Amino acid sequence: MVSLHSSGQGLLIVAMIVVVAALVLAMLYRVFIMTPAYVYQRSIYFVFKYNPQLVVQGLAMQMNTALLSFTRNYSQFLLNYGIAVQLPALQGGNLAPISLASILGEYYNTIINTVYTPTGLAIQASNGYYTANLNTNYYGALSLLNYVYANNRKTTLYVMMNSTYDMPIIGIQNLNLQNTFNLTASIVKPTTSTCIGNTHTMNYLISTKCIFNFASNTYTCTNPAFTATGQAMNLWAPYYNALVNNRITIGNSGITDTNNNYADPVMLLYPIDPTSANYGFKVSAVFYISSSSNFLVGINFLAQYPTVKSVNSSNPNNYATGYWVNVYPSGNKYYYSYGGPGPIFSPKNETGTIKNSIWSGPPNPLNITVVVQCSTVCSPFISSTGTATIYINGVSVGSMNVVMPQWTQTYSSYFNNYAYIMGGSVKNPVGPWIIVMLQNAAVISASVRVTNMYVLPTNVYVAVSLNNQPALGVTLNILNITTGNGVNLLPAQYNVCNITNNAIILNVTLPQPTGYPYNQYLMLLNYSDVVTLLNPFSPAALNYLGLSASNITAMAAYILFLYNPSSNIISEVPYVANTGIPTLLLFYNNTDISTYNGYIALTPVNVAASLSIIPAIHRDLQIYTVRESLIHVVTGYTPLNYTIPQGIINEAGLPTHYFNNIVEFYYSLSQTHESLPITYAPTTILNCKSSTGYVNYGLFLVRYGSYWGYCSYGSLWYSNGVCYPLSSSIGGC
Repeated sequence: MVSLHSSGQGLLIVAMIVVVAALVLAMLYRVFIMTPAYVYQRSIYFVFKYNPQLVVQGLAMQMNTALLSFTRNYSQFLLNYGIAVQLPALQGGNLAPISLASILGEYYNTIINTVYTPTGLAIQASNGYYTANLNTNYYGALSLLNYVYANNRKTTLYVMMNSTYDMPIIGIQNLNLQNTFNLTASIVKPTTSTCIGNTHTMNYLISTKCIFNFASNTYTCTNPAFTATGQAMNLWAPYYNALVNNRITIGNSGITDTNNNYADPVMLLYPIDPTSANYGFKVSAVFYISSSSNFLVGINFLAQYPTVKSVNSSNPNNYATGYWVNVYPSGNKYYYSYGGPGPIFSPKNETGTIKNSIWSGPPNPLNITVVVQCSTVCSPFISSTGTATIYINGVSVGSMNVVMPQWTQTYSSYFNNYAYIMGGSVKNPVGPWIIVMLQNAAVISASVRVTNMYVLPTNVYVAVSLNNQPALGVTLNILNITTGNGVNLLPAQYNVCNITNNAIILNVTLPQPTGYPYNQYLMLLNYSDVVTLLNPFSPAALNYLGLSASNITAMAAYILFLYNPSSNIISEVPYVANTGIPTLLLFYNNTDISTYNGYIALTPVNVAASLSIIPAIHRDLQIYTVRESLIHVVTGYTPLNYTIPQGIINEAGLPTHYFNNIVEFYYSLSQTHESLPITYAPTTILNCKSSTGYVNYGLFLVRYGSYWGYCSYGSLWYSNGVCYPLSSSIGGC
């Protein structure tokens, strides 16, 4: 076994001897002017006759150089282009047949066949045996997306070379040389066998706040990881029939409604539930009232779909789904009410008079705010509850208990399998949508704040070994992967806690995270310029340390259908839920397979960037004739956009007649889409009602001028420029 720890001076001396020997051979050739082959062989014979060890050392040095050079280069490749090994081949779906061992073998054999074989010094008795096992569980895309996708607590870079040679000139047969580079790093728990100590934790809170100015049609969303801006009305959809009939107008006064009969909804097109806000959320809107005697303004939250044509100042509590808070007049007083048809423990409905000190009526602005706080960290996979506190112009007027939407596994007779459905049920009609209600009023601005909480370690213990020996000399830095500022290399604070028989144990103090989980903090380990990394905040590491974390990273939770009558184009927008850390979806030639009411089609897919409050990261990668669409799936929701081919619009039943559109999503190896192996994506069904009463409604929106207008839910019906909201339930599960 040739050790990588041989003295550098010794290798240098061997190299110098080889060079001197080559110079001697050249001089002999020049002096005697004999045939090259004869002089070469005779010179080699005389030079190495009495020292065959020199040839063996030269071969070992070349093997060591090839092994270390290959491992260094490929460890860098994994950071810059590691996701490339997941690109599907042209034949459809299978991973490209990249053999790391064959690359290493070709590299080393080129050296041997160029330097040693022509002289007869060393002739390979076999093709050699080369093994490369890179079990890292991270996939780099620094050169493509400025990101590294990692869900690991352990990483291994194992490369082994084994070759046999005959040396007829110096009389050696079947000389076997072997070399191994096995660098392993793992996060370990403090014990007497590793290191005596403690892992400390912190509660990390991160909030994303979006401010929508409807008068200027702008919005800004900020959190410690990013700032996003855009047009406010890209993310809000008024009731379509109110737009068509000019009851709702949008201009310098914000979104104005002039309906005398009932309140019209304006819905936010981004889901707010435990996936996007596991610790709670806050919704606020500022209203101006047009008629002091006939108006209603309010906020409907955690709704399955907007309520239309049933809520007004005479019937302020007549909502269909979710929870709500209203302000309306009665006589010469102004009242607030809150409650909902959803599961409320206490009270069911609450009404009170607004004091003049809080709001004295028009023309003064009116601010309604709802703050929902989870009882603990809310999880969409269990029944989670919280408390909603109601504020009128900053003054608390009451609170109520609320229940969140959740994932439920149910049997789908339509697809003949078990799948998850996200939402509420007939008994618990809750969903993810926030809706502002307007009757004879205008909303000038609104804000939404979502808050997430994570329990993270402040220090971890890392064991590093090389060839099952302590990797003395290993260094460690923090690789900060950000969504907006690229990659930053930060110094790390660590100390050697213990050296065991097979590893060095480091106690690493982790930096205070900023912008996690959108920004990632990875421990970059370097041994002799071979780099590898660990993610101390990954679900794999957190669960190992006993800190609860979700692995679920790509489940299609809700769906919108967008119809543009002028182009006759229909798009379906599934919101991909991610309760874990960012991951990547890959689409071959930017297409995917979708099912529309039993009709399967290959459809274009991209990111519906205008429907997200989080900046989208999306790139098309061209490799010869292969094009891959790389879509970054953030924590929270990433809306995708599937264009339904026009040739199947009628077959799909869109948009001309009533039908039940049931869609199932899954991300596994297929002919069209891939996901990184660190992606966890159970099968999900959308726009469906199960036989056990669980409901996930698809919402249908129609383009009107520059805006999307909410049309209907569940079964979709649009005809002759008019939307018909259907109260009948959907089926098919």
